[in-house]
Amino acid sequence: MLLPVDADEHIDVWGGLDLKPETNPWFYIGVGYRFNEALELALDYQGYRFDVSDPVAVDVDGDGAVDGYAWQPRSEQDTLTITLRAGF
Repeated sequence: MLLPVDADEHIDVWGGLDLKPETNPWFYIGVGYRFNEALELALDYQGYRFDVSDPVAVDVDGDGAVDGYAWQPRSEQDTLTITLRAGF
């Protein structure tokens, strides 16, 4: 099981925004097959899930007044990796 400890995102727009989506546990799994001492094939999956961040005030035109709010939407990341390892 994967549980990201912290998730921070900095965006370089409108003077810079710092967003902090909440993390959720997800999972990791890996399997492999060793053909011989020198050759191995592995398949790995990692998944991450993030909830919506709290809204952050945005000053679009730089006049010091809040023009709206920005937030990190709910997001998902899935990574599938196939690795062929060869030893010499």
